[in-house]
Amino acid sequence: MQPVRKAHPNIPSRVRGPQKKPTKKQLTIRLNQEVAEYFKLQGKGWQTKINEVLTDFVHSHTENDPGI
Repeated sequence: MQPVRKAHPNIPSRVRGPQKKPTKKQLTIRLNQEVAEYFKLQGKGWQTKINEVLTDFVHSHTENDPGI
């Protein structure tokens, strides 16, 4: 057998659509042990919870500075 692409070269290749949500930047940060443990104890999605807390902090401290 041969691959479908070779047997039917006219079939267009699939292309992923645009990103639905804004992408996040992957990075490494160091947290105090108690902070890391607190969020990990919250269960699945603990990194998302950290992101939400930091996002709220940024918004509450930049209301008068729309450049951020």
